[in-house]
Amino acid sequence: MLTETAARSPPAMAAALLRLSALIPLVSLDQSRQPSPTVAATSRDSSGVRLDGSRTSYAQFSTWAICPNASLSLQFRTRQPTALLLYADDDRQRFVQMTLVRGRLRLRYQLTAAASTLPRDSLTTVGEGLSDGRWHTVRLRSPDGFRLVAGVDGAPESQASPRRVVARPRAGVVRLSTGAFVGGLPAALRRRPMDLAVPAVALERRLDGSVRRFRRSVCPGTAAGREAPAELEAGRGMLPVDGQASDRCAKDRPCLHGGICVNTASGPLCECDRTDFDGMTCSIGLCCPSFIIIITTQNTEIKHTHTPV
Repeated sequence: MLTETAARSPPAMAAALLRLSALIPLVSLDQSRQPSPTVAATSRDSSGVRLDGSRTSYAQFSTWAICPNASLSLQFRTRQPTALLLYADDDRQRFVQMTLVRGRLRLRYQLTAAASTLPRDSLTTVGEGLSDGRWHTVRLRSPDGFRLVAGVDGAPESQASPRRVVARPRAGVVRLSTGAFVGGLPAALRRRPMDLAVPAVALERRLDGSVRRFRRSVCPGTAAGREAPAELEAGRGMLPVDGQASDRCAKDRPCLHGGICVNTASGPLCECDRTDFDGMTCSIGLCCPSFIIIITTQNTEIKHTHTPV
């Protein structure tokens, strides 16, 4: 604020204005150095993948732990009425499975031990017409750490029906350590279905569609914290959900031999399924070198070049 003396003296007023104007660029420059948390969160939260539904396609996101007030949400888009949407288990008997069945979302889960008096698993079906090619939002929530309720597109949540009367257990944390598989399972798990809490999940149809904005809460203690974007950790048969490579992919170009680069929260991920290579950057060849088989008959020598697949 200008003093009364400066206000009556034109030279003093000019000097004060000059000093004030000199401060403005410094303030603007200092503000420009501050990152925009809204933009950063939006760009990370909106990343997604397009799954082609092939025999090897799947996406693996960060593990999810279930405790009181835990939650998980995602958006999906497909025209496929029946397919696996989400599966995770704890390598033993606890699991969460979401499947599209004739355009409706079916939630099946078990979060208690087999020796418990609680039901072995619970089942509910919500929503309808979810295979219309539009984006739909699914949210799972656990009010107490051993039950789940599901909601679709903001509709009232539906609680899965138990097979028998539920006795309330002591609150704890269920860690689904396999990771959250979306749209399918990796080949290694499909070859060993008995290692899964639900072996039949290996036979579910793979998702031909898109998934984005996958978020889940974490359980640092006995209660869940706020939801945060989950990281895409692995997958096959994927493309960026918008069909374009991210700036990071265009800058680093990490994928070799025609591999497709997919943007993830933890950095670029190489999709090698359409190549004859594997590895983090599609650098490991899957085919063996050609060799010659020589077949000798009584009067003829036959040479045959063979390349194993």
